[in-house]
Amino acid sequence: MGKICNWAVAAVFTALLAVGPQQAFAWGPEGHRIIAHLAYERLTPRAKAAVDALIARSAEQDTPTCPVTSLEDASTWPDCVRPLHARFDYLAVMHYEDVPYCGTAPKAVYCPDGKCIVDETRRAIAILKDRRRPASDRVQALEEVAHFVGDMHQPLHAADNNDRGGNEVHVQVLGHASNLHHVWDTEILENAIGTSEETAEAALRPMVAANASRWGSGDLDNWLAETHQLAVTYVYPKLSQPPVCGAPAPPQTISQAYLDSAAPIVRRQLARSAVRLAVVLNQSLN
Repeated sequence: MGKICNWAVAAVFTALLAVGPQQAFAWGPEGHRIIAHLAYERLTPRAKAAVDALIARSAEQDTPTCPVTSLEDASTWPDCVRPLHARFDYLAVMHYEDVPYCGTAPKAVYCPDGKCIVDETRRAIAILKDRRRPASDRVQALEEVAHFVGDMHQPLHAADNNDRGGNEVHVQVLGHASNLHHVWDTEILENAIGTSEETAEAALRPMVAANASRWGSGDLDNWLAETHQLAVTYVYPKLSQPPVCGAPAPPQTISQAYLDSAAPIVRRQLARSAVRLAVVLNQSLN
């Protein structure tokens, strides 16, 4: 995106943040809903009709505590059903891929039996494409794709330093205790895009349009590797007390400067997610 567009997006976000604190965001549900809404706008008529037809069958899943009436609802469903442990515990490990922060390891080590985000998303895409599958299977596949494409763009869903993706890095942020993973799910997101879905979408939409062709290339493995590099180049090393390889970073305070420097990363990752979710759904449902 050109400099003019970048400054325009930044200006919208500056005005947005000036309204003061409201309810906190997390990458989900609000972050996922933003991604899904922007992706839905980019679907072909045929793919959009297929998404709508599947969502119309969502009651067949029998998850009434997590109703799905839109792609935005679908994108939050894998988090919503977590309390339904007996049925959906198997999905817990599918939200991330613990690629080592430093060094290398065979994928079988950090993705045993294919139980990780890229492999599960690939399985869900295959089900989504298969019109012979029951509607309830294909609805769940749609929900997984809508959610996991977003998750794989959060850097700490694509990296680990023996700290459970930053969950064991204890921090103080904005005056309260948290952990590094939660900071990237919540405080950094809110700092980057504010608390209004509509305003955030309006600010991200030009970025999506300007970069759709470039960001829409590649595949799930490429996208996860790209996200992993953000953990390697920013998330961990830019901490005031960075970790050593293989050991969680020490307890520390997350500065406002760290939050502010991460803001353009978060905006870009949300916009990339929207572009790529639309690509996957158009390819799967056309």
